[in-house]
Amino acid sequence: MLAGDVDTGKAILRDYIKATVGFEQLGAETGSSPKSLIPCSARPATRRHATCSA
Repeated sequence: MLAGDVDTGKAILRDYIKATVGFEQLGAETGSSPKSLIPCSARPATRRHATCSA
């Protein structure tokens, strides 16, 4: 569907998280700071997805 379009994938993921649980609840459930999760989905120029998904 996205065919390697990381920027679009991150935008879709960010919008989905915002529309459902939100970054605060996601951070609480994963044991991560919400502020550390937001850049994982918001910075299209960086390829941090390897560290963000770990």
